[in-house]
Amino acid sequence: MTAIHAHDALIGFMRTSHARGLRFVLVITGKGGHRRDPDDAGFIPEGAGVLRHAVPRWLRETPMRPLVTGVYNAHLRHGGEGALYIQLSKRR
Repeated sequence: MTAIHAHDALIGFMRTSHARGLRFVLVITGKGGHRRDPDDAGFIPEGAGVLRHAVPRWLRETPMRPLVTGVYNAHLRHGGEGALYIQLSKRR
């Protein structure tokens, strides 16, 4: 996915997961590579993982900030550096 599409997908996934009452989700960002979509040019320098860099920042921004209570690196068997555990707030 390009960063623009991934951002929209992440927002939808986080909202749906929170509405379902989930407390933890796994978000796979990938580790990055050398291939980059031109739409991602403003997000991060070439060669670095665009989503790996952008997802934690997006989780701190509105509209996702109220849904997220923690962001943790995933265990190696769940993706290691290419994935994050996201702790969601309790539904009200």
